[in-house]
Amino acid sequence: MQHISTLATVLLAMGCTVGGGSANGDEANSLERLAEEEMATLEARADRGDVAAQMELANRYYDGRFVERDMVQSVSWYRAAAEQGHPDAYFALGVLYERGDGVVTDPAEAARCYDIAAREGIVEAQHNLGLMYLEGRGVEQSDSDAYAWLTSAANQSIPAAQFAVGTMVADGRGTPADPDAAVEWFRLAGGQGFAPAQARLGRAYLLGEGVERDAAIARDWLERAADQGVTEAQARLGLLFAQGGDGVEQDLIEAERRLRVAAEAGIASAQSNLGLMHLQGRGAEQSDAEALRWFQRAADQRLPSAQTRLGSMYQYGRGVDPDPVVAAKWYELAARAGDRTAAERLDAIRATLEPEQQAAATAAADAWLAER
Repeated sequence: MQHISTLATVLLAMGCTVGGGSANGDEANSLERLAEEEMATLEARADRGDVAAQMELANRYYDGRFVERDMVQSVSWYRAAAEQGHPDAYFALGVLYERGDGVVTDPAEAARCYDIAAREGIVEAQHNLGLMYLEGRGVEQSDSDAYAWLTSAANQSIPAAQFAVGTMVADGRGTPADPDAAVEWFRLAGGQGFAPAQARLGRAYLLGEGVERDAAIARDWLERAADQGVTEAQARLGLLFAQGGDGVEQDLIEAERRLRVAAEAGIASAQSNLGLMHLQGRGAEQSDAEALRWFQRAADQRLPSAQTRLGSMYQYGRGVDPDPVVAAKWYELAARAGDRTAAERLDAIRATLEPEQQAAATAAADAWLAER
């Protein structure tokens, strides 16, 4: 909620700069009196129904600039301006009701306020309303309404909306799936520095989704996203450096560094791949215990490949005492999720188990799923 303050304009006209020296006592007192007089003038205008003054007061109380922050006052003045039909006031109220900032959280009221502002052309309201339709928050879920509002905002160069539209186009939600068009939306948002779009564009080039596969271009986009803290991009970069090829030189040290960042942030695929590096001693110190620890963390997030690897650790006693029942449990969980390797290993290990052991493994798998 940005605004241009009358007081700020006065200070600029006087040649004052923030942090650019110190004012003496008389000057400070003069500025304080000026601020108080300006607030009194604004309040008088607002009380008379001046909508611009109402918005200025609402913004000041919201930001806590030139006045102590007071959300009750801020909401009150936004409402006063909204009652006069000011679209920015409706947008501001939508944000406050969505966040529960100064009011009780009310998604339905937030959506109502966004709808009014969106129909008056407030692009940020169009974006927020589109997301609410997409997620079914405060309104009945509707892919078609979500796509319409998000596309309107995307066509006005809102990068978050461009990313959302790209995702909908890629997934075929609210519109026929079109990988080529999705990439173009991601490129528009990524070109404006929107990190999630950069990560998605990197994935597209890495997997050849809507574009010809190009690992070097994928690396460029993924690095841009990773530099902005997108941990999923770190995970993909780690795997890319671990594998090498297609214009990207293999770099196991860089692979380990990227994977560790993503793994510590909770990305299951990175945890599993980091465990594999420890298991094989490639790019990381060989350690069955570390491999077991990372496989366990990824398996607990339902990653089938990690569950299969964890089962193997228990089957062959790497980093842990051998336990065929626990191994069968993890194989069964991965097999239920569609992992073919796990299904084959489960069949093989079951042939070595007693009936009661087989039942115990299945019961353990059922209990694990029930806990989650």
